[in-house]
Order: sequence, then C-alpha cells, then structure tokens
Amino acid sequence: MSYHREDPDAGEEIVRDENNELNSLLHSPITENEIFKCIKNLKNGKACGDDFVTNEYIKSTTQMFMPIYVKLFNIVFDTGKVPELWLVGNGILLYNNKGDQSDPQNYRPITIFRCMDDTVLMSETQVDLQKQLDALKKYCDTWKLKVNVPKSKIVFFSKGRPLQNVSFKYADIELDIVEEFTYLGVLFSRTGSFAQAKKAQADKATRAMNDILKRGDYII
Repeated sequence: MSYHREDPDAGEEIVRDENNELNSLLHSPITENEIFKCIKNLKNGKACGDDFVTNEYIKSTTQMFMPIYVKLFNIVFDTGKVPELWLVGNGILLYNNKGDQSDPQNYRPITIFRCMDDTVLMSETQVDLQKQLDALKKYCDTWKLKVNVPKSKIVFFSKGRPLQNVSFKYADIELDIVEEFTYLGVLFSRTGSFAQAKKAQADKATRAMNDILKRGDYII
C-alpha cells in the first residue's frame, strides 16, 4: 500500500504568501479609480465645510483636480495626518429660553460635526437634545439643506433601564429610538458595550479576507 505524506511546511508557505499579498494590497497607494468611485457616490445638496467647497463642485472638477486629490489622499494615508480644516465643525448659538434674547450670556454654543455626510448631536438631557434638533432644523432651513429623517435615529447611552414615554421630533416628525446604531462603520450599543461592535468588525474583516482570497487561485 502506498501513501502520500503532506508537507506541513507547504501549507505554512501558502498562508505566508496569502498574508503577504493581503498586506501588499492594503498598503498600496490610493488610486485615481478609487477616488473617482468615492466622488461619484457623493450626494448633492449637502452642506459644505468652512472651505465652502460643495459636492457639486468636486464632481464638476474631478478631472481637473484628480492629480491633486491623488497626491493629497496618499499623503494623508502615508502620514496619518488629516488637514485641520477637515476637523472643524460649524457652531450654532442656542437660546436657553429664558432671559433677554439680546444678551449673549443667555445663549450657549453647540457644534455640528459633518462626517462622511453624517451629522451627530449629543446631549445629556432630553430637553437639551430637543433644543438641538430644533436648532438644526432652523440651520437647515436657512441654508436650504435637507435631513433624511427616516434614517435619523436616537440612542440613549445608559447601563440602566431605557427611558420610557419619551419622544423626539425633527420638523414635527417623531424620530425612532433604537438600541444600537452603526456610525462610520462602528456599531454603538445603548449600554456602551463594544462586544457587539468588535464582533461586527471581526465579521467584516473575515468577509473582506474571503473576498480577496477568491480573486486568485489558491491551493490549500
């Protein structure tokens, strides 16, 4: 009887090659094609930053500024340093509903950060959050912006019992209160636990790895 003995080193070599190929792909420079796809997915009618550059302008000048985009994003990718202007939010003065409205002391600022077409409002009280929602509505009306209300959610972060009989409205439309919400790819749970977030990230990484491996011919 004859038999074939598998070489254990061969399997390790294959895994090493796969890891090297994956690392090479993840660390490769950002390409024009990748940037073009991202620009194509930008939504019109969104607020611009303090540089006053709108998505419509970026789309209409893609070919002209593509060499600059490639150089800029690769510098950010290589150094890990983001331009300070990208981290600046727009401030709104919120009236405290008491006292002289002409007195600046009766106002307090809130900052709206726009990240990847998203807006986040944070507050420690129910009353304050509703005030922020009202201020956001006024801001959007002034600048003719639209909020996707069906996709807007409320999350209470607390390790205790969730609040009962509470509601929040934007433009007279009641917002959904949820137990968890995914923001910028990270799953945030009401209790503050990141167990589900870590599991979700691990699942994404596994799926991404499988997709990459399927692009080539591998023998294991």
